[in-house]
Amino acid sequence: MLKEIKYAVYLFTIFFFIFFVVNFYLSENNIKRNNKVIYQYQNELDKKFNNLPIIKNDTNDIIEYTDEIEILKNKKQRKFWDLIK
Repeated sequence: MLKEIKYAVYLFTIFFFIFFVVNFYLSENNIKRNNKVIYQYQNELDKKFNNLPIIKNDTNDIIEYTDEIEILKNKKQRKFWDLIK
């Protein structure tokens, strides 16, 4: 009998815990508070992004084209797979 009462107390404790957590999470006050915090962070980010300086692009003519492909074509081919056969 005592064992069943203990299990019932555990079950009710878990049930009430889940009920109160869901009730708090879905409450209007919690939703309003979360939206308020998100809005404040968004405003802070907007202010920071609007004050960023624009840097001049200095990446023109960075890539140098060479003839390395022709050098690699003329390179001696390895015969590794022929050694395994």
